[in-house]
Amino acid sequence: MAEGARGFGGDNAPLPEYAVSMLRAASDRLAAEIAARWDRLPLLMRHRAARATVRRAGTGRGARHHGTLADVAAEGDKLAVQAVADADLAPLLTVVPVDDDMLEAIAEDGMNSDALTGRRAAAQELGGSLSLLDVLETLRLACELDSLPADFVADFATAAADAITEPDLLLEHLGDRRTPGDARLLVGAHLNHPEAVGRWLLARVDLGHPEAVALALDVVQDLPEDLAEQLLDRVIELVTTTDRGDAAEEGNRDLDGEPWVNEVADQRVVERIASRCAWVLARGLGAPVVRLDRLRTLGLRGPEGALPDVISSVGHVLEADSEFANLIVGDEESKERGEDFVTVVKRALDRADAASDRIDPDQYRSAHGALALLVAAPMPMAELLYARALRFPFGPIPPPWRPLIAEHAGDGRFAAVADALAASAATERQYHHLPDEVEFATTQMLQLLRGDST
Repeated sequence: MAEGARGFGGDNAPLPEYAVSMLRAASDRLAAEIAARWDRLPLLMRHRAARATVRRAGTGRGARHHGTLADVAAEGDKLAVQAVADADLAPLLTVVPVDDDMLEAIAEDGMNSDALTGRRAAAQELGGSLSLLDVLETLRLACELDSLPADFVADFATAAADAITEPDLLLEHLGDRRTPGDARLLVGAHLNHPEAVGRWLLARVDLGHPEAVALALDVVQDLPEDLAEQLLDRVIELVTTTDRGDAAEEGNRDLDGEPWVNEVADQRVVERIASRCAWVLARGLGAPVVRLDRLRTLGLRGPEGALPDVISSVGHVLEADSEFANLIVGDEESKERGEDFVTVVKRALDRADAASDRIDPDQYRSAHGALALLVAAPMPMAELLYARALRFPFGPIPPPWRPLIAEHAGDGRFAAVADALAASAATERQYHHLPDEVEFATTQMLQLLRGDST
């Protein structure tokens, strides 16, 4: 009844009742013809018909009244009756529901292991039985849902990937748009066609294909080590190179598929790619020292907007290794690494200091990594804090850091940075008279770092 809802004439006046009746009669006749040929229709066409039937009855997603396909069938709708009885359609309805109650049922089944196992098995069976074109169309339909049953879509895509014989069609699709399950499809395709998929990934790590870069970072941890290393190094080079090349060229799009319109939008894309890369390194992929060195490159040469995520990722790497202190403090190379990370923290703080809001939200995101560096690189961090006390005596330690420091200072983990800070202040007093506010700020920092609440 879309035509009836569209209105009549230039003033969008409601259609006359006789016209609405004629459209409804035509719609009913069309539905009857489709129902008569139901078994001969392709699976996805039957799914579209089921979805249209629910909406036509006024009970579909986005309609004023909500119900189920079964409700519409109970009222005698011929298409709905056919859809409910269609055993082949049921697995597809698991992956791409046609009404809200189906989504709610899936959510409820998540608490029931037996029902959950059955639904996931249906999704896997469906994924392995469809052609690649139908798989891609199914994922596109799933993308339209407000509440996506992600587990079922993932199982569906994984099973579909195992059945891919020619990767070219999939790669062409992945170059145009992003849908749920793309990462699973790409990883599966790489298992069977490593050379073709590897070449495709490496060729698209550039700002002209940001959606492909994002996809590469989604799957990089599931790829062979040599390809993963090449992809990461290519991405890091991309976001740390000042020459953006043809990034703003007409037709390029950002990670959400929106066209770039200016250099600001281009910078936003670079920042988001760098942040994603940092979180990949936080989760794993390589020895801790190798990951730290990649993060160091991102922090020193990458976009400023990604610095909070880089610093936070450094903290995750340091705390995940029981010998994390040895990764930064030790030989000359390690000390240089620690100093560089403190330079990254300073770079982030300088950016936050320049913000109009004194308490920059990015400081919350970087607090976790900064605390890890207070332990792993105490001397350069102490120098940074004291330099800030000279510049900002009324707030050298960012407010978001303070409660975290206070929470953990009692176990003595910040003793080394406190001692180094006291030594820096003592050295400065030998040559200069320090203003009272600097002395007060130094005392407060020492009390905080030592867990002294007096």
